[in-house]
Amino acid sequence: MLDVRPGITGLAQVNDIDMSTPKLLAETDARMLASLTVGAYFRYIFQTVAGKGAGDRVRQDS
Repeated sequence: MLDVRPGITGLAQVNDIDMSTPKLLAETDARMLASLTVGAYFRYIFQTVAGKGAGDRVRQDS
């Protein structure tokens, strides 16, 4: 079990991976947590503020 609090940014979010693909989202989050550094953490925050990705959401198919 991972002991990590949820947040609004991360590797999945800045790469437009959202809740519509939960397995891919979980795999990407696990990969991020396995190699997370302070520098990477702030890079994800900067990318989110700069508008890369869309954070957690579910795509609406038209």
